[in-house]
Amino acid sequence: MERENQIRFIGGIYLICAIIFLIFGFFPYTSSVDVDYFKVFFGVEILLYGGWFGLIFIFISGVYLVLLDVKKALILGFIGIILIGINFGIIFWGYFYRISEISGTTHLLLAFYIGLITWLLMVILNFITVFFVKSERITTTVESKREQSVSPGFQKVYCSSCGAEILDVAGAFCSKCGAPLK
Repeated sequence: MERENQIRFIGGIYLICAIIFLIFGFFPYTSSVDVDYFKVFFGVEILLYGGWFGLIFIFISGVYLVLLDVKKALILGFIGIILIGINFGIIFWGYFYRISEISGTTHLLLAFYIGLITWLLMVILNFITVFFVKSERITTTVESKREQSVSPGFQKVYCSSCGAEILDVAGAFCSKCGAPLK
């Protein structure tokens, strides 16, 4: 139960990050100043290169995390993060390309940095979820091996009246209280 609450908490933070990313996508990401013009690139324009699809994948992944369908959440989350990562690569490429131009100056704006930080946080949350899944698999494997180590023929039998352990399973009565065994 505790692990489920932790995964739901991660899913909630994941959805909050996606909402913050979405909100700041409507703010300017970069600005270019040239002698003849001033150009602003909004996150909405830049996210057209697959970022909107990535954000949809991330929202669906967050919902799956809250619903505890972790495998689907991880697959969709990683697809969304890769698509948005491609967009940040395009932004950086354009930024450094424009810096190399002698005639103008390009600046990355606050919304870009907030988007980048929330994207990095979503990447970290995906890897934390992978850690939870792997640690849960290890715990489940150890518990199933313990259950398998006790063969069904050697399971302990207890008296239904007093709860004492019955050492002689072939006997008809409890050695402690004398109640008949079923």
